[in-house]
Amino acid sequence: MPTIEQAIAEAAATMDTVHRAREIAITTSRTLIRQSANTIRAIQRNDFGEACGSPG
Repeated sequence: MPTIEQAIAEAAATMDTVHRAREIAITTSRTLIRQSANTIRAIQRNDFGEACGSPG
């Protein structure tokens, strides 16, 4: 049976891992939303090259 200190250390490590994964997910989601918004604006301007990721 683990001691209370071991249980706390394990819980803290798990929480740190979950926090890092959450931060990665948030960053990735924000990037996706920003790219989607830029694509929508490019389509509305009839700038299909930019909308597809091509310059100009």
